[in-house]
Amino acid sequence: MALVNAVTGSPDKQGPSSAASSPSGQSASSPTASPTAQAPSASVPLLIKVTGPATTVIVRVPDTGRVLTQGVHNTGEVLQFKENTLDVVATNGGSLQVAIYGKLQPAKPANQRATWFVRPKG
Repeated sequence: MALVNAVTGSPDKQGPSSAASSPSGQSASSPTASPTAQAPSASVPLLIKVTGPATTVIVRVPDTGRVLTQGVHNTGEVLQFKENTLDVVATNGGSLQVAIYGKLQPAKPANQRATWFVRPKG
């Protein structure tokens, strides 16, 4: 949290309110969370926000097979990726809010595997 505050200049008490009410006692934010990513930006190819229960997310570059993230992401986490060709899979698509080039994607059903594909604009 100190690193996030050093970058944003925000005091600790302005963190997400869900962090204090986490049933496991762990903070809902992480070093990958980005408090400045509240509104999807059209210049960011992929923005993922975990709005529901923790879920496994895999983001990879299909051309090279390089995995950018693979693991469980918790409520409140925000992930941004700058690569313009990506494949995304989530075990619970209903837990995620996904924006591709700033356009919010339709919500996926809860508790079902979901996929998204990011392709270059054009």
